This record gives sequence, structure tokens and C-alpha cells, in this order.
Amino acid sequence: MALSNLVYIIAIGIAECIYAYRLHHRRYFMLRLAVGLIISVAIALFLPAYNNAWYACAVYVLLFSVRLLFMKFAYKEPWINLLFCGLAAYTTQHLAYQFTTLITILIRGGQGSLFGIYFISVIDFSEFDLEMALWFLVYIICYFTMYFLAYALFAVKIKKDTDLKIKNKSLLFLIGICLLVEILLNSLTVYTEETQTFLNSAIRCVYVGFFCVVLLQWQFGLIYTQQLESDLDFTRRVLQKEKEQYRFTKENIDMINMKCHDMRHQIYNIRNMQQLNQDALNDIEKAISVYDSSVKTGNSALDVLLTEKNLYCEKNNIDLTYMADGECLDFMQESDIYSLFGNAIDNAIEAVIKLSDDEKRIIGVKVCAVGNMITVNIHNFYEYDIRFNHETGLPETSKKNKNIHGYGMKSIRYIVEKYDGSLSVKAKDGIFRLDILFPWKKREN
Repeated sequence: MALSNLVYIIAIGIAECIYAYRLHHRRYFMLRLAVGLIISVAIALFLPAYNNAWYACAVYVLLFSVRLLFMKFAYKEPWINLLFCGLAAYTTQHLAYQFTTLITILIRGGQGSLFGIYFISVIDFSEFDLEMALWFLVYIICYFTMYFLAYALFAVKIKKDTDLKIKNKSLLFLIGICLLVEILLNSLTVYTEETQTFLNSAIRCVYVGFFCVVLLQWQFGLIYTQQLESDLDFTRRVLQKEKEQYRFTKENIDMINMKCHDMRHQIYNIRNMQQLNQDALNDIEKAISVYDSSVKTGNSALDVLLTEKNLYCEKNNIDLTYMADGECLDFMQESDIYSLFGNAIDNAIEAVIKLSDDEKRIIGVKVCAVGNMITVNIHNFYEYDIRFNHETGLPETSKKNKNIHGYGMKSIRYIVEKYDGSLSVKAKDGIFRLDILFPWKKREN
């Protein structure tokens, strides 16, 4: 049998776990994983070894297919997700092999790896001496190094219990074809060259290893691009719902204000007719004034939003203070103003409503023009720990299901960037500050 088959199965099995372990497991996952590995090893030991490049490629494609079947046996995932992880594992294993071979060539002065994929030998444990044990240790260290780097740079992008939802299937298959072609060409080179110089062997390992890194970067670029598209699509849908909510809220507040205005006239007439005592009339008028819009910033969308949030804050013992020149926001669409300030104030409300100290249940909103710039500042107190995402610079949601939460800040960033603004988020000394800077420009119709 070929020692290479056994080495390959173990190596690619570990690589598969690096990428696929966070995916959805089937029941009795560990048992299924063990059964799959045992059967895969048995198949690898059963296959004979021949010193032929085409046969070697066929064997490894067969073993890869077998491993893909057993991944389906262990993971509750669609085939395209398993193919994604399988290709990543294959590429990583091949990268580790090339790195190991390069290190061995450098140490041994041109000879290949003792445990390489294409090394064909009969297992004879009587020949396992100290020298071979040292080479085995080198082999393990090299593979561990490459696998650790692959995990740190690529595998961590696959989140636990996530749904990859690979959409660009044609590009994924193209990556798979490129990998197979590269393996075939490398195999032909190894088996057809009778003598290989030290330089040729080293250059080949570096070239193939670089090619594997490019494939991994290309492949995981799919996840990043797909995530951006998903976030953008979700943000657009959120903005659309907020646009509809703004319209309904504006209609409701306008109706309430109209009714309040009519009732004020009726109370005035009743007072003149003296059908009720003054205390009763004053109580009715005070109750009506709670629902009467008193927010006048110069921007109807901001007025609607602040009125809505002010009513909620009064009901929940939160002091919402604002100093806003709404006219300087005329360059923005009303739905964007409603969404931007709505998400920011909602986040502030969520923070201060948890505070035990009533004196800190304060939210401040400030909008003003400074020269040719417009500044927006929203601040509030907080008590819990706030973690920031090192990639986006935005605070991460504290809710458990991060897949459906945290889009408020993304929506804010999307709107800020839409109007060429800059966003700064800081949390220090118990105060959370959201600062936005817009260039002042005329609204585009």
C-alpha cells in the first residue's frame, strides 16, 4: 500500500475539521466523524500504489470525493457548503505539503519529503529509527504551522452555526478546477522529471504554495463579498421599512395634532360657556398637551422623529434633550433623516433604560452647522461593557443572535457614507458618543 494515501487522508481530515467544524452538526456528530475517518482510512489502505502521475491524481480525487461524502454524513449542510470547505481543506493540505517539502529540500539538500504525498513505500516499522522520528517531527511541525496560519487567516471567517449561502457557485467550481489542474501539473512534474535540481525543486514548491494561497484568498473573498452584499441588501430593506414607518408615524402625529387643535378650541368654547369648573378644564388641557407636538426644529422629518421618541421617553422616565437646527439637514431625504436619528436614539434608549440611576437616564441630541460642515452629536450614559468590531470600528450588538441584530449601526454608517459624511463612535468614562460630520450641500432632487 502507499504510505502517501494514509498520510493524505489524515492530513485532509484535520484540514476539513478546521473549516467545517463550526457548521451545523448532525446528531451523534463525533460518532459519525469517527466512522467516516475509519472507513476513509480503510479505503486509503486498500488502494494499491503505482508510480504514475495520472493514477496518483485519480486516487487523490477519489479520496477527496470519499471525504466529501462522509462530511455530508457528519454535517447537516447543503452540498455547496461542504464543497466550499472541502476545497479549502484540499488547498490547505496541499499548501502544507509544499511547505513541508520545501523545508525538507532545504535541509536535505535537494531531496524531497520522506512523508510526502507522492512518496511511495511499504510500511516497515522495523526501519523507524531516530532519524526517521526526527523527520516525522519536522513534518508535524510544518503541517501544524500551515494549518494554524490557515485557521487564523481564513477559517475564522466561518462563524459558528452559520449559513454560508454560497451564491457564486460558478466561481467556486472554477476555483476547484484550478486546484485540480495545479495538482495534476505538479504531479506530472514530480513523476516525469528523473533528476531535479535543488533550485528547480525549491522554485516549484514556492510557486505551488503561492498558487494555493491565492486560491484560498480568492475562495474566502467569496464569503466577504457575499457578506457585504447580504448586509447591504438587509440594510436597504430596513431603510425601506423605516421609510414606511416614518410615513405612518407622520400621518398619526399630524392627525393627533389636528385633533388636539380642535379640542383646544372646544375647551376654549366650554370655558367661555362655564359649563365646567376651571380645574377640570385645566386638567383636560394638560392631558391634551402631552400629545400635542411641540418639537419645532425646522425639519419636518426630524420633528416627527423627536416627537415620537420624546413621547416614549416621557413614558419611560427618560430625559430626551435636544438642540437641533433642522434646516441644515434639508439636503438629506426625509426617510434617511428618520432612519439615521431613529436608529441612533433607539440605541441610546436601549442603553439608558437599563440604568438604575434615574439621574443618568439622559439622552442628548445636538445638530448644528459649523462653517461649511454639519455636526450631529448623540450621547448617553451606559453601564455595560461595549465591544467594538476591529474591522468596522462599530460597536457589536449585545443581543445573542448577532445574525439578525446590529444592523442599526450599519444602517447609520450606510446613510452617513451616502452623503459623504464621516462617523465616529466612542465609549469612554461611562458616556457613549456618536459623532457625525456632513459636508453642507444642496439637496439633489
